[in-house]
Amino acid sequence: MKKETLNAIKKICGALLLCCMLGTLVQINATEIAKDREAAAKKADAAAAVTESSAGAAAEAPAELAKYAACTYFRNFSMETMDGGSFGTEDLKDYKITVINAWGPYCSSCIAEMPALESISSRYKDKGLQIVGLYAEATTDDADDMKLAEQKVIDTGVTYPILIGNEAFDLGARDMLNSALPGTWILDSQGNVLDFQASGRSEALWEELFNQWLAYAENN
Repeated sequence: MKKETLNAIKKICGALLLCCMLGTLVQINATEIAKDREAAAKKADAAAAVTESSAGAAAEAPAELAKYAACTYFRNFSMETMDGGSFGTEDLKDYKITVINAWGPYCSSCIAEMPALESISSRYKDKGLQIVGLYAEATTDDADDMKLAEQKVIDTGVTYPILIGNEAFDLGARDMLNSALPGTWILDSQGNVLDFQASGRSEALWEELFNQWLAYAENN
């Protein structure tokens, strides 16, 4: 076979190989694009589900408001904070919702969820949500218990205010705890109780609930 013919065959084979390689690359790229589109569609569906859930919660909110209407304590309250300050109804007005999380130093589930609440607090302040802790057993605990509570705040890395329960709280709202901790009130800017949760939650579940009430507050 002539040298020219061999060279021509080599060129043809090279061209065919290049075409195959390009075809494979195009196919891989098309597959990746399809995967990206599928992932984007899933994210969009998830976002739509959250929005729908928030809208649903906002629609159902009036029933919750009626359920907790009898608790008027937070419409006019004041407590000392663990750092020597004070906190009351006036401090609610700059936020769409305020979360008051009651806990005790011997409540393991209380302590376990405090880092999650701290995380949410730091991320949601600019969205109109503030979180406040409440050392609910202050009127019955002794000085050593108070020191332990202060240490728990340090250990969990909590930076949001910690209220110290007083006799007025015991008379006005403590009964909602039903002798169990943790307990969490969700208030509007006027101190009305929107919701009350008598158990702890994961960070994801707290965040979902708070988003629902933020959506309600933005529309009412």
